[in-house]
Formats: sequence, C-alpha cells, structure tokens
Amino acid sequence: MISFYNAINCFTDCSIIKLKNGKKLAVAGYISMYRGEILSAEYKPMYDCTNNFGELYGIYMGISNLVKWGRDSDKFLNLFSDSLISVNSLRDWIFKWRIETHNDLINKTGRVANQEIIKAIVCMVERSGYHMQLFHLLSHLNSSVPEQLWQVKNRFAELNNTILTDDITREIMYYNSEVDHMTRDIGKRLVKDNMFDPYTYYKPYFINRVITDGSIRNYRKLIRGEKEYGKIYSGN
Repeated sequence: MISFYNAINCFTDCSIIKLKNGKKLAVAGYISMYRGEILSAEYKPMYDCTNNFGELYGIYMGISNLVKWGRDSDKFLNLFSDSLISVNSLRDWIFKWRIETHNDLINKTGRVANQEIIKAIVCMVERSGYHMQLFHLLSHLNSSVPEQLWQVKNRFAELNNTILTDDITREIMYYNSEVDHMTRDIGKRLVKDNMFDPYTYYKPYFINRVITDGSIRNYRKLIRGEKEYGKIYSGN
C-alpha cells in the first residue's frame, strides 16, 4: 500500500498550447498537498518547448518542492505524473542506460533526449538524501464514473506495483485534474490576453552535470526504496 495520508504528495503536469506562428507554449507546473490542504503550487510557461521537456520540468519543479518539505518535516514524499515516458526514464530506464565519454547517457538508440534535466533531477535527489517515490497515473478521467475509477486504480497497480484504496484513488484523480486545469488555464489566458512574451518565457537551460555509476546507485536507493529501504513505504 502507498503511504498517502502521512505523506507530502506532489502532482505534476505540462500543458501544450499551439500558437499561430506554428510554435508551442508549454506550461509546466505542480501542486503539493498534505491531507487535503494545498501547501504550494507553481507553474512555468516556456516558449517553443516539447511536451516531454515540459513534463520533465514539471517533475523537476515538483521534486525541488518535495526536497524543501523534506527538510522541514518527517513526512513521506510522493510525486505523481501522468507522463509515462518521464516516470519510466527516472524510475526504471536510467538504470539500464550507460554513461559514456563526455558524460553522455546512452540507450539502445543513441544519446538520451533531455538528459541534462534528467541529470539535474538525479543530482538533486542524491544531494538531498531524501527517500521519495515516483508514480505514474492515468489522467483525464472522472472518478465519479465507476468504470473510470476502476481503470485508474487497476492501471496504477499494474504500472507501480502498488494497490490503492478507492478513497485514495479519488483524491489522486482530483489533484491530478487540478494541476492539469491550472497549467492549461494559465497557458490559454496568456495567449488570449496577449500577455505572452517569447523573450520572457524562454526554455530553461540546464548545464550538463557530471554523474557517475556511484551517484546512479545512490539515486536508485532513494527513488525506488529498495532493500533495507523497502519497508519505509508500507502502510497507509
């Protein structure tokens, strides 16, 4: 079972708005909550940005916030994202990639895309020393529809090896919907009200951080709760 009611839970998302010039506006964001109370929420508009980078940036923002709460409390730390490729990259695939010359992460097809922000997340988690869990969930479904509630609950168990109660599933679906609405509404408002400035809402730049096999091993212990850390996340 997931530790939910005694955890700081962070929900991340990215919405993409198509612009008249053919470019895209990505709005990444997160909402962190504890026992039904929103603790913090932020968003970041980014011009000419891919959805995958935006989803990863939302996770970067969310983990930054979880690290802050980790310093100030003894609660468990959970992050939820509806981006399967982002969660898989940070929770599973990264341990199968290899590090080559010039500090490049390499998978079966070549250089890993958006690896600078992936490395930044790895370094942030390792440096914090805090245990946290990443979860993928289905989005854009209605918890008041029994079939859709079951679909989210069943898929969550399949992808995360974790069983949810109906009440926790409803709460997760609600906050996932909230962060989706927040990022989407912000993007639409910026474009509609002509408040969008591509020179202000630029895509963030990440330096190519150096990571080692040792740092990946440390990150794995913190992000996956393996071996002696496994019991930490049992319970309600």
